Amino acid sequence: MMKSKLQVFVESALVDIRGPRKGRPVADVFDFDSESAAWALTTTLGNRDPRANHVDRLRVAMGSDETWNFDGDAISFAIDDHGNPRLFEGHHRCEARVLVKNSGFDPLVTVTVGSRPRAQDTRGDKQKWTPRDHATASGWPSRCGDITSAFLRAAVGYVRSIEHTHVNAVGAVCPDGLRILGELALTNSRLSNSNILGGMLLAWPSDPSKVEKFAEMYFAEQFGKEHPVGVLRQWARDHAKDAGRANAERTRLTYRAASAVGLFLRDETRAKLKVDGKTLTKMIGRWSGLESILNTRLVQPADWIRDHPAKQQAAE
Repeated sequence: MMKSKLQVFVESALVDIRGPRKGRPVADVFDFDSESAAWALTTTLGNRDPRANHVDRLRVAMGSDETWNFDGDAISFAIDDHGNPRLFEGHHRCEARVLVKNSGFDPLVTVTVGSRPRAQDTRGDKQKWTPRDHATASGWPSRCGDITSAFLRAAVGYVRSIEHTHVNAVGAVCPDGLRILGELALTNSRLSNSNILGGMLLAWPSDPSKVEKFAEMYFAEQFGKEHPVGVLRQWARDHAKDAGRANAERTRLTYRAASAVGLFLRDETRAKLKVDGKTLTKMIGRWSGLESILNTRLVQPADWIRDHPAKQQAAE
């Protein structure tokens, strides 16, 4: 298959960045054709804020030289840890350009390669970078950022700002679990609470194949009130709003999800979902590799339960 003009440019820029530019980014202006836009979209794993109305406005504007205003906003590619380009800015313009057919006009855009989105506190729209941004820029499904945030809150304590280093550290210890849960979250918006998925990730190294089965069952099927999946689904429906109030409530929801997985791994049933400190201690212990990567210490669930007795009893 013939490469698009943008792919040729980006690949050439990558060679320069690795060579004579010694890591410095490359930027240029570019006549943006639809084939290049389609290729650019294949390099990303998700747009943090898709807006159909904005795409439609851009589609109309890109139809001719009279309506297109070259404002300098960039189509930007980061470079992931494997050396591959990853689109992190310009999704709407790419989507709009793909929709413009046979106009005979290629709008002028700026293209940057090798930019480091994590070095920017805010974007052009004045929004701060989110965990999803850092996940996408590092080559993970966007929801992996939220899942990482929930997981680390439960496993190592409060993390002020999730960045690419956190997502990649979790991915280094449990790559399949993080990616699979991120993909499930993207395709199953209902019940895809990040705190619950963080609990599934916490349990993942205990038995990857069975935890993956649990995750698929959680999204796909209905179960009795005492089945671990059914109990967790019911708890998610009844108490998910509580997890938005304070970090302790978010952590509790993550711990409950991991405890539900623990019941499933032991083929046990239970009518009431509780935080299982003994099971959590074993699960968190399987993440010991994070301590050296992030230079931190793992949480002791027994200590956490002891330090939050009043809320724990109220939730029960």
